[in-house]
Amino acid sequence: MDISANIIFGEIPEELTSLEALQTLNLSNNLLTGEIPFKDCLTRMTFLNHLNVSCNNLTGRIPESTQLQSFDQSSFVGNKLCGPPLIKACSASKVTPPTVEQDRGYDILDEKWFYVSLGLGFVVGFWTILGSFLVLAIEKMRIFLNRSSSSGHLVFQRLNRFLTFATIASSIGSCNGNLVVPACRESERQALLIFKQDLTDPSNRLSTWVSEEDADCCRWAGVVCDNSTGHIHELHLDSDWGDSNAFGGKLNPSLLNLTHLTRLNLRYNAFQGTQIPSFFGYLKSLTHLDLSQASFGGMIPESLSGLNYLESLILMGNEFRGEVPESLGNLCNLIELDLSVNNFNGNVSEFLERLSACGSHRIESLRLNSNNFSGHLTPQIGKLASLSLLDLGYNQFDGVLPESIGQLKRLTQLVIHHNSLQGVVSEVHFTHLTRLEQFEARGNSLTLETPRDWIPPFQLRGMFLDYWHLAPEFPMWLQTQRQLNFLSLSSTGISGTIPNWFWNSSSQLSYLNLSNNHLHGNIENISAEGLAVVDLSSNRFQGSLPLVSSTLDILDLSNSSFSGSVFHFFCDKIPHQLTRLYIGNNLLTGKIPDCFRNWEELVVLELENNNFSGNIPSSIGNLVWLRLLNLRNNNLSGELPLSMQNCSDLIVADLRGNALVGSLPSWIGKCLLKLKIFNVRLNNLRGAIPDELCNLKDLQILDLAHNNISGTLPRCFNNFSAMVDSSDLNGVVVPFEFAYGSVLQRNIDIMFLVTKGREAEYGNILGLLTSMDLSANTISGEIPEEITSLISLQNLNVSGNLLTGRIPSKIGYMGRLESLDLSMNELSGEIPASMTRMTFLSHLNLSYNNLTGRIPESTQLQSLDQSGFLGNELCGAPLIKNCSASNVIPPTVEQERGYDLLEDKWFYLSLGLGFMVGFWGIFGSLLVNLPWSSIFARLLNSIVIKLHAVIV
Repeated sequence: MDISANIIFGEIPEELTSLEALQTLNLSNNLLTGEIPFKDCLTRMTFLNHLNVSCNNLTGRIPESTQLQSFDQSSFVGNKLCGPPLIKACSASKVTPPTVEQDRGYDILDEKWFYVSLGLGFVVGFWTILGSFLVLAIEKMRIFLNRSSSSGHLVFQRLNRFLTFATIASSIGSCNGNLVVPACRESERQALLIFKQDLTDPSNRLSTWVSEEDADCCRWAGVVCDNSTGHIHELHLDSDWGDSNAFGGKLNPSLLNLTHLTRLNLRYNAFQGTQIPSFFGYLKSLTHLDLSQASFGGMIPESLSGLNYLESLILMGNEFRGEVPESLGNLCNLIELDLSVNNFNGNVSEFLERLSACGSHRIESLRLNSNNFSGHLTPQIGKLASLSLLDLGYNQFDGVLPESIGQLKRLTQLVIHHNSLQGVVSEVHFTHLTRLEQFEARGNSLTLETPRDWIPPFQLRGMFLDYWHLAPEFPMWLQTQRQLNFLSLSSTGISGTIPNWFWNSSSQLSYLNLSNNHLHGNIENISAEGLAVVDLSSNRFQGSLPLVSSTLDILDLSNSSFSGSVFHFFCDKIPHQLTRLYIGNNLLTGKIPDCFRNWEELVVLELENNNFSGNIPSSIGNLVWLRLLNLRNNNLSGELPLSMQNCSDLIVADLRGNALVGSLPSWIGKCLLKLKIFNVRLNNLRGAIPDELCNLKDLQILDLAHNNISGTLPRCFNNFSAMVDSSDLNGVVVPFEFAYGSVLQRNIDIMFLVTKGREAEYGNILGLLTSMDLSANTISGEIPEEITSLISLQNLNVSGNLLTGRIPSKIGYMGRLESLDLSMNELSGEIPASMTRMTFLSHLNLSYNNLTGRIPESTQLQSLDQSGFLGNELCGAPLIKNCSASNVIPPTVEQERGYDLLEDKWFYLSLGLGFMVGFWGIFGSLLVNLPWSSIFARLLNSIVIKLHAVIV
């Protein structure tokens, strides 16, 4: 902070010491008086490394602290100070101890009136004597100059300057008395104390608001008083954006006692949906009301329309709903109105018509964007003659764009994007828009119809006409726009080639988007040094890739017909600043050159769906900032390069559809710990799944399908935290800090995955998806019980392997599974009854295993297709085969708890016990009773003789 060399009077204010992070403070060459204050406060400014209070009228001892004594003595010279670091010591007689009155704080009336009286007496005495002589001297000088040459006029001018300076100096001296700031009014102080009681103040920011009798509320935090009357004029109780210690609670109507309040600022607070208090409408002196992003809600009270002096009303970023009161249009003194980012709805035509009926037409800034406003735009909007900013974006306005827009001569920024406007826009709409600099109108169905030789009256800096209908040829009037920085004409239907004059005049462009059109031809280079973002994707360009400027940041040439080698593109030996490169879905061929040393800033590299061959170059390890690598559907071969372990920031690795060989490297689980998506589907990888892979706790999508993976399933899969707890998923796969706001709308999170038996494209929801596909390999062994811990997994496919054993009994605990495919393995046993819990399941394939028994009964399982159960010994719905009571035991209540080994052992134990009782019950009786044994023996002999006779 540097406020040196001004005319600042009074003492150093105590509030200054609250800036504890201040590093430099320069108060030199002013008229400051009193002691260096706050012996306990100033010493807390431990970050202060430069202090200069020299050349003032400060007195007393320099407060003792290691911090202040470490400064050079030049920081304190030109005052009446003593003590280190100055050589001058402080004697007891020269240092006046603070009195009781001083302890209560400095009173300006005690000292200032002496200097004021002295100065006023001096001025009166001085000018009484000198003024008389000057009047006579000037009159004689005037007479003399009338007779002399032009040199005399120079003398007169110099004298006049001296008198002017003397007059200014005397004015400063005579105004010293006005610096006496009266204390705040008692009624207003009490009103603030009452207001404080209902506020929640987690960080105690209002600690200065105390009830002591001598407390001056004009010195309280957030309070600004009028210097002459002491009335409170401004109240600033705003917080920092996102501050967890923001103000909240209730708003007490005691503020009505602040009858001179002109500014009320409650920005960035947390009032939890509270409606704007109706008493705000009775703060009649208000000129500025800022409630932005303060968590207000409900309807806007009609009483606000009574604030006749209001010039600025900012309500953006709250939870307001309903229609805007038409009576707000009666606030004819409004200069700024911001209702953006709320839930307002309805038609605003009546409100705008009332506003336009104001005779003053003072409003300069009108923001209604990001609401649910609908209906037609009234032509009366053209009467708001002072408008410089009009933002109606992200609403549901329909109909035509009024031609009266062209009457807003002061308009510099017009935003109407993402509405439902239709119809024709002609040169009439721009007739008087000579000051227009920003025109954002994308996302409408408007048609621009202007003469071919039209010369716009404006010089735009930004134009966004995406999804408009432009003439088929490239707009010729763009030649006249020599200050254009941002140009977006995506999906406008323009065709033909990009003319040479456009590239020659694009030196001022920083953002260019011509995507999704019908442009064709070759592009030799994109060399404009100012260009940072270029999006030419989804066109019909041919030939080789163009050479690009080394300062380019984002380049998208995907979905076109570029062809040939990319050696010249990557290997120009110039270090590039490019962070995102999209050249997928073209006809590019040859090897990916080993030249990534010149592209070390890359964060996204997408080369998918081309005809690249050869190995992945080892220089890819130079891309240490890489987050997304997409090489899918090429003809790449060889092993994954060891240098790739340097890409420790990698989040997405999509390598599917190539001819990669070798085993899955263990370093993936050691070095690429940020991986969320790992897809090597349709390659020739072999070997077992390394246990180190389980270290990838953020992994959401693992696709190893259609390789030669062998071995068993690791038991550590339960370490995949993102598949266990979905609360960690934020919907963003690859986060980026967009340096260009929202101008780049391309979705970089697109992937093809096989789920529910079919391949589908996932875009915006990819970051919320969890999937594991290990199908079509040679994995053997049992399915480990640990896999059932992945309770947030949505897709599991291990079909087409050599898995044996039973389906894990707790598989039903995977309640979020939508697709489960265990088909074409060697699984046996019954279907676990716990699967009846899987209410999200919409695709189940257990076909062609060795499963037996009844299909558990539940609405979910019986609603699935019967093809998912074929090739087993199963019965029951949805299969046609019924389960007979003689050969199928229906699952009991105990079975629903899962298989228990003890149940089978009790069955065999009971069988043995029954045999023993039956055997010894008969045989034992015969041994004890001999007559019965003789009779039983004769009976058996007769039966044997008869059977022998029958058989023989």
